[in-house]
Amino acid sequence: MALSYDANLFNINPYYDDFDEDKKFLRTLFRPGRAVQARELTQLQTVLQNQVERIGTHIFDNGAVILGGGIAESNIAYARLGTADALSSTDLSRLVDQNISDDSGINAKVLYTLGGSTLPADANQVVFFQYTSNGNFSAGSTIGTTGA
Repeated sequence: MALSYDANLFNINPYYDDFDEDKKFLRTLFRPGRAVQARELTQLQTVLQNQVERIGTHIFDNGAVILGGGIAESNIAYARLGTADALSSTDLSRLVDQNISDDSGINAKVLYTLGGSTLPADANQVVFFQYTSNGNFSAGSTIGTTGA
């Protein structure tokens, strides 16, 4: 249900919005050299709101399904490389789009890497990946790239 303008809500002190849809206003004119009044600005807002509402009710029916407006989500995992790891000083951005696996045959694809922070409290690099097989990498397992 579209909301329609209710003059009784805003045509009171201090707003004085006397917009009338029957007058078919499409423009508010200002006189040069005069200050803009709050009443004129309020009417501009109402005119714009009314036009947007008309476009919306013209294009979309109430309750119509909008295609392509869904939410897609994906669970991704991450691994933090400690500063004692062999790769902690290596730029890991070359791993993006590479397949990785561990000794137990669990596979994943690297989606993104995050370089270490310059803060001494967290200098770890982070590798974000999505599993392509069942299972999870276990803590302390050795993970390597597959292929070239």
